[in-house]
Amino acid sequence: MLELSRVSLSFGGLTAIAGLDLRVPAGTIHSLIGPNGAGKTSVLNVINRYYTPQAGEVRYNGHDLLRLPPHRVVEIGIARSFQNPTLFKNLSVLDNLLVGATHLSKPTVVEDVLRLPRSRQHERLARERADHALAFLKLVAVRHRVAGDLPYGHQKLVDIGRALVADPRLLLLDEPAAGMEEGQKQWLAEVIRRVPDEYGAAVLLIDHDMSLVLGVSDHVAVMNFGSKIFDGPPAEVRHQPQVLAAYLGTEREGAECAEA
Repeated sequence: MLELSRVSLSFGGLTAIAGLDLRVPAGTIHSLIGPNGAGKTSVLNVINRYYTPQAGEVRYNGHDLLRLPPHRVVEIGIARSFQNPTLFKNLSVLDNLLVGATHLSKPTVVEDVLRLPRSRQHERLARERADHALAFLKLVAVRHRVAGDLPYGHQKLVDIGRALVADPRLLLLDEPAAGMEEGQKQWLAEVIRRVPDEYGAAVLLIDHDMSLVLGVSDHVAVMNFGSKIFDGPPAEVRHQPQVLAAYLGTEREGAECAEA
């Protein structure tokens, strides 16, 4: 579904990504981990077209992503949540989710003003998808609450919900567990596991919580200083000397790493 080949990205003299190869098959949960500054979020920014790499290729379902403008990325099936929730904090939870459906049928201004059939159909589809996401994320009870008044962990869920309403085939999650309590993290792990079956979407996950990552992933790639140093099954991550040195720490092989 997604393939990055020899992708390199630099900012001045700083290398963020160095010749990265990465593949995410359809229907899988693929995690990307590594220390702070390893280049993980830069990878998502390249996929989203926020950044343009100096070298390499990025292909998604036959599309050359590097030839597309950023707004076309969501239209072809890639949606994202952010490390810091990017919500309309004065709007309700429901209205924030409805924003995710804006691109799905695109009625014209005239169709919206006159409430013509395509406009009504779009509104019905958007509300159906929003209702499904609210139930999936157990946010029904707060659907009419102002998003900015919610606890941080719930705001993260609203951000994920808006991405799901966009009907993605590939869901990018940037540190979804950050700021959540332990009980929320365990429930979030179950939610992520269900995304491929519930929504038919592959997941590319970044998170520092190793218990979450190893518990949900089909595949894990590890980055350090912009380069990939491991790519394989989650069960093998803790046994790689280069990973232990760069990320987990050789003296903490059996411990959970909540931060990096």
